[in-house]
Amino acid sequence: MTWTPPSTLDITLPFELDMLDRVFSIVVERWAELAPDRECIVQDDGVSVTYGQLDQRAGAIATGLRAHGIGIGDRVATLVANDLRIAYLGTALSKLGAVEVPMNPALVGASLKHVFADADPKAVVVSPGHREAVEAALPEGARPIIIEAGPDGGPAPEGGGPTLDEMLADDNVVLPTDPGVRADLSASIMYTSGTTGLPKGALLPHHHAYRISQRSAGAFGLTNEDTLIGILPMFHGGGRYMNLGACLLSGARLGFVRRFSGKDYFDQARSFGATVMHGIISVGHFLLAQEPSPRDKDHSITRGLLVPCPPSIADPFRDRFGIEVFQGYASTEGNISVLNLDGPKAACGKPYPPYHVKIVDEHDRPVPAGVTGEIVVSCDEPWSTFSGYWNQPEMSLNVMRNFGLHTGDAGYFDDDGYLWFADRVKDMIRRRGENVSAQTVENVVNAIDEVAEAAAYPLPSRYGEDEIAVAVALRQGYELPAADIVANCKENLPRFAVPRYIRVMAELPKTETGKIQKFKLKDLGTDGAEDFPEVRR
Repeated sequence: MTWTPPSTLDITLPFELDMLDRVFSIVVERWAELAPDRECIVQDDGVSVTYGQLDQRAGAIATGLRAHGIGIGDRVATLVANDLRIAYLGTALSKLGAVEVPMNPALVGASLKHVFADADPKAVVVSPGHREAVEAALPEGARPIIIEAGPDGGPAPEGGGPTLDEMLADDNVVLPTDPGVRADLSASIMYTSGTTGLPKGALLPHHHAYRISQRSAGAFGLTNEDTLIGILPMFHGGGRYMNLGACLLSGARLGFVRRFSGKDYFDQARSFGATVMHGIISVGHFLLAQEPSPRDKDHSITRGLLVPCPPSIADPFRDRFGIEVFQGYASTEGNISVLNLDGPKAACGKPYPPYHVKIVDEHDRPVPAGVTGEIVVSCDEPWSTFSGYWNQPEMSLNVMRNFGLHTGDAGYFDDDGYLWFADRVKDMIRRRGENVSAQTVENVVNAIDEVAEAAAYPLPSRYGEDEIAVAVALRQGYELPAADIVANCKENLPRFAVPRYIRVMAELPKTETGKIQKFKLKDLGTDGAEDFPEVRR
């Protein structure tokens, strides 16, 4: 299986689309006019939907929501099962110009209460299994319209009230996008995963969402002959825009997996006839951790995006599965600014217009090639980065100071202009007067055959600064003494970067989107970790 990386991220649409019409409900309507019977999504249970069906069902939901007073600028929280209905619902809200607040079903307690208090939605669309938690999390005095999204054909909610089923029952509705909806208006408030604290809401314009999707489609080289297997949840920007949005724009088909399973992944890919894959680094770890099979290369996937993707993952992934994977640099706030389609392994790549990237020191002064600093993203095009953090004006101004989005990520450019990611600025470890990138340590530990995945993080040192701790999850059925991990690090890392503490766990704590929650590891301290103090001479 071979694949030639694209030379441009531009894609050609089969219809005219003005910049202010770069709104997904308008894209769906154009496709529905052009090719109403074209299949755009197929779910892992075999249920599929065409552009015509997607447009009609979205119109039916939009009509129902409009009857309850939902319109341009109204915030609507969605906490529903990860299935096709999210595509209907998101397109419906786009038609109305409402601002979707997609919520992570894994949010509980203080995090869930925080999001509801912060977003203050006018309506909430919720699956029955989450309704009790939603009602308990609403601030005192809040009375949003609650719309239940039960399973297709399921019983009506006991408490009465509007349901998604009732809205979808009218299959004769045709409702175009409100004429007042433009690409510069807000499409969604995406709450961050909360890996370092309470989630904050990134306000995304329609055009920003469009750009994420367009650049994904261009990087994947998607055509109407492709099928992308999507395993990222739809409440996440990766699932919503990089997968669904990229397919809706390009005419490719989305093979939608509702819940990722490393064991079932390639069977599902074969069932879909998938040609493209997309995942985060933990997906690569999970797939490589499966028992080798004679069918490992028996699929039609030719390329994929895994982020980040060090050689310790990319090389065995290519050798075992026959898939060329590339990576880039992106964020919910800053779009996909950098891609590496054919550059040095492990590099993020080079910036692609209209985005620009520079590396700055703590005073926002540019630094030369080879020097690590904070990654700052800017864009020549309006509405192509986020608009700020909802209800956080001071934080928004600080993050976007001096005409650039300060990402909180550390990195550097090499002499050839390739961007290299170092770590989160707050995750850089300071030990013995040296800066240590957690990712550098993780790359060494992840290269050990018995290791499924690892996370490096700082713990306070009695000498000041930090000690390095590493939490490790082993591949199923494997054993590995912590001392062997330290010995491997001593062979492959400078002395100051060798971890002192090793914690072996059944699995690492993660968000619903698979991001490792290092703050939970830090909270464990040194209790239960094996200690390998440095021998000082």
